[in-house]
Amino acid sequence: MVYKILLPEDITEPGKLYLKERGYEIIAMEDPTEESICQAVKCCSGMVSRTIKCSRKIMTAGKMLKVIGSHGVGTEKIDLTAATELGIQVTNTPCANTNSVAEHTLALILACAKHLVYLDEETRRGNFAARNIVKSMELEGKTLGIVGCGRIGKLVAKKAALGLGMKVIGEDPYLSDNQWPSYIQRKKTLDDLLREADVVSIHVPLTKETTNMFNALTLKLMKANSIIVNCGRGGVINEEELYAALVSYKIAGAGLDVFMQEPVNRNNPLLSLENVVVSPHNAGLSTQAMDQTGLDAVKGIDEVLS
Repeated sequence: MVYKILLPEDITEPGKLYLKERGYEIIAMEDPTEESICQAVKCCSGMVSRTIKCSRKIMTAGKMLKVIGSHGVGTEKIDLTAATELGIQVTNTPCANTNSVAEHTLALILACAKHLVYLDEETRRGNFAARNIVKSMELEGKTLGIVGCGRIGKLVAKKAALGLGMKVIGEDPYLSDNQWPSYIQRKKTLDDLLREADVVSIHVPLTKETTNMFNALTLKLMKANSIIVNCGRGGVINEEELYAALVSYKIAGAGLDVFMQEPVNRNNPLLSLENVVVSPHNAGLSTQAMDQTGLDAVKGIDEVLS
């Protein structure tokens, strides 16, 4: 029997080659909608889920569907309750983009600390005197606070501690004592971390507990010259209250790869601030990470079906 694998959205060649070498038939789609996916999935045993929501309706239509491979770490776009009830296994790719996100996090930290976007724009305008207007912050010896010390948080900490000479502190209620590496000093509470950190880097999933974790009260605990960077999920930060903290310089700057609404609204007031550096949720989209994510997603499908 030849298993058919549905790709509602394209993945890079390594993943497709892996499927072909193992005898799978690939069903690729163009301009997918929920209705067209419902039609295409009827004859498929597996499918890859990228950015399109994988609803109960789609799963119910997939009478032969046995496994959904999430193209990424998160599974929030997949109705896990429906998958469980229908006996459909869900896999994800927790390691594929770890390095990509960690490097992007450090890039945002450095861009904020060195005012790179502002200085780039001013230099292009011919304002060479901008070199005397703003002064950068050296990161060596500064304290980096990691909120969420999973794979990515730990790797950011390692690169910052061993590469930039930063002191690293971390807060994560889900890690046991023996899961903390030597280069991260554990803090018992988020409040303790925020009071001490010069840079705060967020690496937590979006859950009921983490939604609006960063708000007026928690931001108030941070140092006036501190920077906050979010390469986790947008809803973790209350954007209105972050804007208020930034525009009044209660904190010095922010680097944001994720937003509450994506694509980010061009009228989002955060985009108007010179002390904010942004990117379009692409921290995990390096060439290498995309290849590995697609490959890991189809490997998960193959592991279930074989």
